[in-house]
Amino acid sequence: TQSKGAILCLPLGLAVLLVGLAILKPVPLKQAILASLLPFLLVGLLAVGAQQAAKSTKQANTNAPMSRFSNSSEAATQSAGFRKLLWLSAVDLMKKQPQGWGMNSYWYEGTRTGRMTQTALAHQTFLQLGAEASPIAAITLLGFVVAVILRASKGIRRAAEDTQLVYLGSLAVMAVSIAHNMIDSDMYIFGLGSMVFLL
Repeated sequence: TQSKGAILCLPLGLAVLLVGLAILKPVPLKQAILASLLPFLLVGLLAVGAQQAAKSTKQANTNAPMSRFSNSSEAATQSAGFRKLLWLSAVDLMKKQPQGWGMNSYWYEGTRTGRMTQTALAHQTFLQLGAEASPIAAITLLGFVVAVILRASKGIRRAAEDTQLVYLGSLAVMAVSIAHNMIDSDMYIFGLGSMVFLL
């Protein structure tokens, strides 16, 4: 989707992974740091390759791969402004009806606030869940994620190195997912939402 938010959340996942590797030490730290640079190298190579492919096929810049990153300033300002209106609408809906308006009702009820046109998603999972199913539902979901992380952390120091690596990788992915859900409604997309629960 060329989501800038997803790319911007990537360093958070790598930071969580590196901190975990530094604490548990399932592999030498120098090796872990070198391995963590690999995603940045791959993303950079993909971006350069996509831009070169676009130039060689003489695509219009707006349709080129990675075009959302190269044409960023005006689009980013517009996107941030629109997201702010969506979030304020979700907060307004929570104030008007704290028990929620019903699951998947943001599409219909979001315009009630007069801040924006009909939009399916609030582009913030927890605010949308709060508007649709009450703030208690949003807090419960966040609490569930925290409880899972804490439960998985029990006894991890005594676990085998392979288990520690799987745990740290999952923890890093969860950190990125939670961060991206703060700027998008990922949990409302079936594949993305179910992936969080599978992890």
